Formats: sequence, C-alpha cells, structure tokens
Amino acid sequence: MTQQYAWYAMKSYCLNKKNIVAPGIYANIKVVQDQIILSVRGPNLNDPKYWESRSHELIAFQGVHGAKVDAVFYQQFQKTKSALGDEILETVKANEIYTVASVGHGAGGVFATFALLEFWEQINSINAKIAEFENLIKVQLVLVSFGQPHIGNKVFAQYMNGLQYKGILKVYRFTNTDDMVPRLPARVEGAYHHYVHSVFEVWQGESTCDCQQEDTILYLCKGQTLSDERGIPLIEESQECNNKYGIAHFTPHNGPYLQVPMGSCLKDIPPWEKPIFHIH
Repeated sequence: MTQQYAWYAMKSYCLNKKNIVAPGIYANIKVVQDQIILSVRGPNLNDPKYWESRSHELIAFQGVHGAKVDAVFYQQFQKTKSALGDEILETVKANEIYTVASVGHGAGGVFATFALLEFWEQINSINAKIAEFENLIKVQLVLVSFGQPHIGNKVFAQYMNGLQYKGILKVYRFTNTDDMVPRLPARVEGAYHHYVHSVFEVWQGESTCDCQQEDTILYLCKGQTLSDERGIPLIEESQECNNKYGIAHFTPHNGPYLQVPMGSCLKDIPPWEKPIFHIH
C-alpha cells in the first residue's frame, strides 16, 4: 500500500456538486491500474462546535445482530439509497476488477466504511444464489482512513475484525500525532454510546512510541489482542500511540498523512513512480 490512497482521500476535496450522493457526502469512483478506488468526503470534523452540537447516540447497524453505529453518521449515509454500493458493483462488473479500495479522511473514512460494507453485502446476496463455488464472485476489500472518528460499538468492531481475520478485508486506519478526532465521539464504559475502533492503527508520531516501527514516522499500533470462542481476534485500541496523549488537539487532523495534506484540493500530479511509503 502506498501514498496513492492518501492522494485519493485528499482528492475527495476536489469533488463538486455533481459528486454529491447525499446531503454533505461527496464520492467518486476511479479505476486505477488493477483496482477500483472509491474516494469519499463528509462534513468537516476539525471543529469543536460540530462535536458540541451533535447527538452521540448509537443505532442498530443493519444486517449484524447487536452491532450499533453512530446515529448521525449512519442516518446521513442511509440517504445515499445504496448509490455507492450499486456504483461499486457496476464498476466491478464492467471492468472485471475485483480489488476494491475505499478511502476517506475524517468523516469520509466513516462513509467509506459504510459504503464498502454495503458493497460486501451486495456481493453476498449475489453469491447466495450461485450454486457452483467456482462461479462465486471473489473480491478483496481494502479500507484506508485518515483521522477517522469512532464509528460503533464492540459488536460492530468485532464484525470488522472478523472480515479481516477471514482475509476478506484489509484495513489501515491512519492517525496523526495527538489528533483529537480519532477519539471522538468519546468512549463511555457501560453506556449506550460505547465507541471502539475496529482495526489496527498506523500512527504518525515521535520515535518514542513503543510500537513496531515501519518507517521514520510510521508505527503499526496493534493494541491488546484477545480472542473470542471462535478464535477471532478481539482488538482493543492501542494506548501507546494516538491514545497515549493526555490532551489532544484538532490541529493535526489535516495531516499531512504520508506527506499528503488533507482538508483542501491539491492540483499537483502525484509521483506514482516513486512511492515514499510502503506498509505490509
């Protein structure tokens, strides 16, 4: 995986009204080499007033028993009326490309998650009607987010972990130093809005981080790993990277991530020939 994903997450800020799929949600699909990339943009989360004025309620996530997700984000996404999942599926069929990457910054990462899961459920529905194993549609899903906030409860997180455990989904959740947004909405133990991240964290920070160092400023922060009765990993967020700061700030939210700044549209041509970072 290269900074190509960061570039397309940034390019979501270049989208205009023709790319609106629901109020406040912009999206675009491109075929890039051997994969399909969905770029999604949502509302600006780099503002304390946004978090002060919104509800922090969780609601049921369709299709996964016990899973709950943030009501504000999910209800906003549901107004897309399956537009993103349908468009991904049409692009897959038209190009016969079966690697699908969904990318986004901030709220865009949340909607990129929902869109990819919607597409996955559509694939499951199609495959359920196919009798021969060799005729099943086999896809590889990649989810890459930058400064993504919390999405749902532990059941939702476990569902995401299960997709990774089965090799269906690869997830990279990038955080930048002491960015506040990945900690929001705040986790509250024992309450209905118990938010946890579902995936391994790729953290950009100082070399003092007690994590596996991948590059001079990138660290894989896997947190505490347990297992349920089926052997599927239960992942708790790392406390050694973004969460280690007693006080967080909104300033780092726009990066840059992998040397690509977020929050505005850049017109430069990306240097694909010389990727700067590579994470396995």
